Order: sequence, then C-alpha cells, then structure tokens
Amino acid sequence: MVDASTAPSGLLRVTASIAYGQAVVAPKLLSFAQRYSDVRLDLRFSDERPNIVGEGFDLAIRMGDIEDSDLISRKLADIATVIVAAPSYVDAHGAPRNAQDLKNHVAVLVRPNLDHWNVGTEVVRVRWRISAGSIAMTREAVLAGLGLMRVPEFVVERDLKSGALVRLLPDDPLPIAHATALYPRSKVPFSRTKVPA
Repeated sequence: MVDASTAPSGLLRVTASIAYGQAVVAPKLLSFAQRYSDVRLDLRFSDERPNIVGEGFDLAIRMGDIEDSDLISRKLADIATVIVAAPSYVDAHGAPRNAQDLKNHVAVLVRPNLDHWNVGTEVVRVRWRISAGSIAMTREAVLAGLGLMRVPEFVVERDLKSGALVRLLPDDPLPIAHATALYPRSKVPFSRTKVPA
C-alpha cells in the first residue's frame, strides 16, 4: 500500500515525439497514473520540439542528438534502427544486396533532408519518392509497397513479426538512436518516486 504522504501528486506535463510517445512513453505513464491516483498527466506528443522551460513542461523525451542546454539530461534507452520494405515491394524490385545497392531503390522519408543513410561504414544518399511528414505516414506508404524506409525498430516491430514488412540488409550495422529525458534544473519530477523509464 502506498503511503499517501509520500505518494506523487499534482500535474506532470510531458512532451515527446509522436511515434516514441505513443509507442513507448504513453503506456508507461498511463501505468504510472493508474498506480498514483493523485497524479494528473498533460501529454503532448508532437514532432515539433517545444521550448521546455518556456512552455512549462516538467519532462521532455527526445530522440537523436541533444543540443547543449541548461537542462538536466538522462539517457533512457538505445534504439535500434532498421531498413524495411513491404513484401510486395521486394517482389517487384528485389532486395538491396549491399549498402551501395540502395541507390538502385526508392525510399520513403519523413523529411527530404533525411536522405543520407549510414549503413555499416558507408553513407548512401537514397533516391526518395515520397516525403511523408511523419513516421506514421511513412510507415503507411511503405506498407503500401511504395519504397524502403529506415526507421526506429520499435515503430515496425509488430509489422516485422506479422510479415507485413521485411527487414533488409540485416547484417549491416545501422546507427543507434538514443532516447533522452530532459528536465529543467528547477524541476526534479517526482523526487520520491521514479517516473518509469
């Protein structure tokens, strides 16, 4: 039984990217809220990066490189990336045999500037057909057989297990992304109880 005098309470404002927020952060925070009934959650999942201090967030979960700041940071997880395609794409175009062979294929990107893919020791500039604006829309386009995608593995884990997508170049190392928690020095969220990582 939780001692009411030490249990977390109050409002916790959290921001994260849409994909990571929905797939990883939300389930953990909802479980946290079930455990502590006096906690209120204000979750904002967006691929825009709000000003954490200026907009009053207690905690931000960011993926990728973190710019220098006065915020306290704590690494939460390493996130594997994969290159995937739908079986229908592979049936029509074949699978790339190596990193350089990616140039003979077409990619679906979240944003046009994400067209340089690190694969093993090489950097390959891929040709893209669609820039979808979000990971969710990129995934839908790839499921429809419109190209290859490089994506954090958690986004397509179920698709890989079901066979809706297949992993390409599985023996070539891909960059590891990092999920990092950031919070202002003036706010140490729930110092008595750890927010689940």
